[in-house]
Amino acid sequence: MRILIVMILSALAWSGTANAKPSEWIQYLMDEPVTMFDRGMDELDDYSNTTIKSALLTNSQITEVNMAVAYDSQQNRITIDVTNLFGNTDIVLCATIFKITQEQLGYKSSVMAAIENVFGKSEEYKNVGTTLIKSFFVHHKSSNRNVTEKETNEINRRITEEIIDNLSISVTGSYKDNFGIRCHGLLTATGPSY
Repeated sequence: MRILIVMILSALAWSGTANAKPSEWIQYLMDEPVTMFDRGMDELDDYSNTTIKSALLTNSQITEVNMAVAYDSQQNRITIDVTNLFGNTDIVLCATIFKITQEQLGYKSSVMAAIENVFGKSEEYKNVGTTLIKSFFVHHKSSNRNVTEKETNEINRRITEEIIDNLSISVTGSYKDNFGIRCHGLLTATGPSY
């Protein structure tokens, strides 16, 4: 008899949970679509705060960094902001942080400079590192049945190029006596500007 009562109570408790409905606001969130841009920005932010941050912290001069990813609609620019929180950030360290961030996104500035100096800006220049950016921002398969695979690939290529052309890195830190230093540049730049 005890077993039967326990089974009945368990079934009632389980069935009550199964019939629970989301609240009005949870349902609202469930009904709101996430854009590919939203998803890409979130993926880039996550990548910045894990992979890039870990790579930066392997440098003995860097003890803590703050990473943020933002989009400026006025300039049509996505910026990865890196702030060196402790220690002195001189011009050399600022450039090092910039370079490490570039490399973690698939760009090697010295290689880029060599390619551009020898051959001029070529398609290869743009193709380095596109796989990583592409994985953040594009559809891996079109949800539109009227779009061919070739068209999807072309759309993805254009989106990836647009993101890469408009992605910048900004590094800030403090130097002696709290004097601020900043270096910045496009992802594809051969080095930062000050």
